[in-house]
Amino acid sequence: MNEEAREFVLQAIAYDNAELLEELLAERPSLANDHDGREGRTPLHHAAAGGHTKCAEILLRSGADVDAVAGLQDTVKTPLGLASSLGHCGVVELLVTSGSDLFYVDSDGHSALQLAQINGNHDVATLLIGTIERIHVEAEQKNKRLCAACVDGEVAAVLEILSDLGPKTIRKHILNGRSPGEQKSVLFLAAEHGRAQIVRALLTVQYHSIIFEPTGDTILHAAVASQSVATVELILNKFPFLMDAINEEKSLPIHWACRIVQTLLGAEYPDDELKFFEFRRDRENCCFANGGESACCEGYLFVCNLNAVDQEGRTP
Repeated sequence: MNEEAREFVLQAIAYDNAELLEELLAERPSLANDHDGREGRTPLHHAAAGGHTKCAEILLRSGADVDAVAGLQDTVKTPLGLASSLGHCGVVELLVTSGSDLFYVDSDGHSALQLAQINGNHDVATLLIGTIERIHVEAEQKNKRLCAACVDGEVAAVLEILSDLGPKTIRKHILNGRSPGEQKSVLFLAAEHGRAQIVRALLTVQYHSIIFEPTGDTILHAAVASQSVATVELILNKFPFLMDAINEEKSLPIHWACRIVQTLLGAEYPDDELKFFEFRRDRENCCFANGGESACCEGYLFVCNLNAVDQEGRTP
């Protein structure tokens, strides 16, 4: 039954019978992603290869995978690769607007644009070049907006951009910039400014984010510097190995944490901000050593009480 239904679908596509194809898929939508046993093609591959734009549109509406890959006989091309190599401009435009990955390369190392150029399909090549240029411009704009939102803590703006990152292979430009190594990634910026909510959202994105700054500092160094405990916890849970990562000055993240404490303790505070804080040492030993109870009461001058207790009963 499956084989027969598959053949009906392929025949409907071969004869460009969009009406019949729609009826068949309405009964069995799963056929939209069924691979044939001969070439490893899906129905969308067949529609793309034949230049059947209407059939391709129906398949996509029925849930066909726009970036399904064919078998080795077709050098694992996507439908876009097939349509580009054969010069079917209408199908190419449909697949592009449906989110097909323009930067995917087949087993020969050819992208859709290269396939169009190799086969002399100038209209398709022009369409793809224009689309790629537009994608790069949009990616750069999104990167700038995302960087600003991470610095300013605009969670809603970050979530809006992340919901529409575009093709997988362009996401690196949005998340890491066009020149990784020369600018900070959006994840680094969010960690550096202690934006825990934004860091949490960025960590859900299914693409590699650069976790090192050009100076060699890691996002854990940045999170520690932000003094946001929630941000540090998020980074540690995701990248525990960064605890052992040194930067260019050979400092671990824990060096940075200690440096912050050292800065707080060693700062020069105005005299009028200093207060006397009392503490008692062991009474018996203290009195014996110092010759009287009055000597047991000692203290220190500082801007705050270093033995202050928080709501959970902890001192610094």
